Amino acid sequence: MCLTMRTRKTRIRARAKTDILTREQRRKHVAQYLQQSLTEIEIAAKLNVCLSVVYRDIQALKQTANQFVYDLAKSDLAYFYKDLLDDINKARLNAWAIYYNFSDSEKHEKLLSIKTVIASNTEMFNLLSQGPTVMAVKSLNERINAIKLAQNQGQQRQGRTPIV
Repeated sequence: MCLTMRTRKTRIRARAKTDILTREQRRKHVAQYLQQSLTEIEIAAKLNVCLSVVYRDIQALKQTANQFVYDLAKSDLAYFYKDLLDDINKARLNAWAIYYNFSDSEKHEKLLSIKTVIASNTEMFNLLSQGPTVMAVKSLNERINAIKLAQNQGQQRQGRTPIV
């Protein structure tokens, strides 16, 4: 039986018998159990909570992880941008130094390696810069779906055809 559905006396006894965890502690346990490949039902049984609580905790953990990735990409983007620009400038300076200081047979190989550095830096920056955009689009899609769901529920109550 779900902890929240028990009678008051039963809940008091259950609290006396088990160590009640804070929400944060419980979510840490949920994350650990998920890493151990336990099912939601097994996690609920181990923590002595409702299955719905476990589902809400998993959803909250996913939201926290998404926010962490979004914040990381957003806050570190300027640093990586400057760092990559510095690398590209160093590569350009080295390319000119190679061009003027080494024999023709060595130039080709060294210029190819510098070209690879520039190409990888460019691609890395493109990937980093897309991080916040991808997260923002995902967030907007979730909001749009929530709005559509709310509109559909409202229209169903009024007897209208729902929006697809």
